[in-house]
Amino acid sequence: MEQAAPRQDSKGTGGALSKQAAAWFLRLNDPACTDEDRRRFDAWLGASERHAEEYRAFRRLWQRLDGLGEDGPVRRRRAVGIVGFLAACALLLGIVFAGPRPAAPEQTIATATGEIRRVTLADGSIIDVNADSRIAVSVSDDARRIRVERGEAVFVVADDSRRPFEVLAGAGILRDIGTTFGVAVENGLVSVSVIEGAVEVRLPETGAKATVGGGERLAFSRSAISPPERFDGEAATAWRFGRFEFRDTPLHEVVHQINRHHARPTELADPSLGRLRVSGAFSIADRHGLLTALEALYPIRRDERGEATRLARAER
Repeated sequence: MEQAAPRQDSKGTGGALSKQAAAWFLRLNDPACTDEDRRRFDAWLGASERHAEEYRAFRRLWQRLDGLGEDGPVRRRRAVGIVGFLAACALLLGIVFAGPRPAAPEQTIATATGEIRRVTLADGSIIDVNADSRIAVSVSDDARRIRVERGEAVFVVADDSRRPFEVLAGAGILRDIGTTFGVAVENGLVSVSVIEGAVEVRLPETGAKATVGGGERLAFSRSAISPPERFDGEAATAWRFGRFEFRDTPLHEVVHQINRHHARPTELADPSLGRLRVSGAFSIADRHGLLTALEALYPIRRDERGEATRLARAER
């Protein structure tokens, strides 16, 4: 039997929240679970720390029940039986499978290679979206929620105590505490860079938390948050103003940034070149000038033959 997504209710009693957590667990483990269900689960999970606590508690209960007794096929039959029993209880209690409530409209903002966009929300918040990035924006009467699906964005958040400003990225939920901050999603890692104010980072699945202050950044995966470290906010966000500012930046990262903003690929013929450290300020639009400077300042030669620019080690 296909289950509808649980109702969204952030004001429920402890018992109601426990039932919602059970319903979401069942839904996420149902083969019929959709991407929209998972997005709504992320929103429910991030709406309150109590939601995350109840979900973790139910997951622990499931793991204990599933771990009892037999191995192999017997255990799998037991697990199926447990799911069926819990689903039946949920239906009898009339708690969860009543169909989704309408959600706030979601606007998707996607940028192409070389495209930088500035978006101003109705509340006055500003979002700068870097090239080759994709975000989704949802603003309602009681919440402002952004999902960073790919790439990088910087948020300048307007003060509105009635509507929390949250960013969902990877396995984490970020809550603004009056701030300007950036979020980048790359190869399964999320980095959070705070220019001004502070941001709270939570991993609902593990309960891990951290607060990032102005001039600090950290990274997180599905299971862990790195300690905050100091960083140069002006250099890191110079792309917003059409500039690359590299401060002892590995060449492989420089090449990555060039490719984000220009259609003709740049490649490293020798991977060891990627460890060279680059410093300097350059116009994003002037790809030729940047590559010429790299040739002049570093042991690099450029080969423009073929469909890509190849950077090789120069013999000097």
